[in-house]
Amino acid sequence: LVYPTRFKGKSREVMLFGEAFFEVSTNAEMPFVVKTSDLEIKVLGTEFNVSAYSEDKVIQTVLKEGSVAIKRTNAHFYEKELVLKPNQMASFNKTSKETKVYEVDIEYYTLWTKGLLSFDEVDYNRILKKVERFYNIRINFADPNLGSVRISGKLDLEQDRAEVFEYLGRVSLTKIEKVGENQYLVNK
Repeated sequence: LVYPTRFKGKSREVMLFGEAFFEVSTNAEMPFVVKTSDLEIKVLGTEFNVSAYSEDKVIQTVLKEGSVAIKRTNAHFYEKELVLKPNQMASFNKTSKETKVYEVDIEYYTLWTKGLLSFDEVDYNRILKKVERFYNIRINFADPNLGSVRISGKLDLEQDRAEVFEYLGRVSLTKIEKVGENQYLVNK
């Protein structure tokens, strides 16, 4: 997250590379703007989550409360902003430049702020990507096919990392072993 030490001008602008949950105070004279590599998300006062990792193919904006307006960074003058309502997610595909809006369960996208992950029939590799980001580590698969296993459950990432890895191993029928400083390997 890149932001100035003090906001000046007609807006409060920040630049995001990664994921953040925002609680924005209302200030109609100085709107809050989150810029990513491809989108601008403008708000007056709200709670929302933005996931904009450079390696991901999509940018997800999930609105908990209030409203946000989303526009492509290099949008043409005639392009309209997309306005989200609470419990909606805008998913912007970086390749096709298309945005789709879905009704979602907000908790699924914001539990990470409490150190929790919830997943329902999700590919193991997607779950481990979130675990990597939370712990700032790297996890590889000995066999890439192990990442396609679909699992369900909840993780408390505030627990001891070894306990989290043991639980993941049980539900996926794998083992996660440390192979170096901040490096782990998933085996059968």
